[in-house]
Amino acid sequence: MPWAASATARTPVEPHPGEVVTPTGRRAFDLVLDCRGHGAKPRHPTLRGVRGETLHVHTDEVTLSRPVRLMHPRYQLYVVPKPGGRFVIGATSIESEDRSPISLQSSLELSTALYTLSPAFAEARILEQGVNLRPAFRDNLPHVTREDGLIGANGLFRHGYLLAPAVVEHVLAEIRGQDERPFAAVLADAVPRESLA
Repeated sequence: MPWAASATARTPVEPHPGEVVTPTGRRAFDLVLDCRGHGAKPRHPTLRGVRGETLHVHTDEVTLSRPVRLMHPRYQLYVVPKPGGRFVIGATSIESEDRSPISLQSSLELSTALYTLSPAFAEARILEQGVNLRPAFRDNLPHVTREDGLIGANGLFRHGYLLAPAVVEHVLAEIRGQDERPFAAVLADAVPRESLA
């Protein structure tokens, strides 16, 4: 299977105010929420992809009850425990929109950082390596935009796990027409006008 292929079928989607267009036709909605990440770049010209790489490993030698983040001068490693002794490890943040397979250097750096966190990971089995693009704006902050019939939420960059709840609260406040919005002060200055195009 070529590296660009995916086990999951992907359908091109074009969100517009009040409708979604797919290869099978158009569907009308009262409100459309566009949270496509890097796929929304045509709508947000200042959106960029930042390459992120992950390792998925298995070991019964380590037990974590919650995600761990290692703040190291070189690596900002995170380890997310999954059921059955699986762990997802990520750290890389490369200014590139390249989705080719993980590099040997990144694989070594992720493995070394994981071993530094706990030598018990030495015998972990690598199950999978992943590459994708983190959506980011120039300020590396999330942006929530609104048009009549369309709300866009994007740009979580490396902060998705931490900021997603606040972004959801902000989107819900937009839907309900509430004044209290978590990112209102930041967005007033940060959202470039072209991201509303």
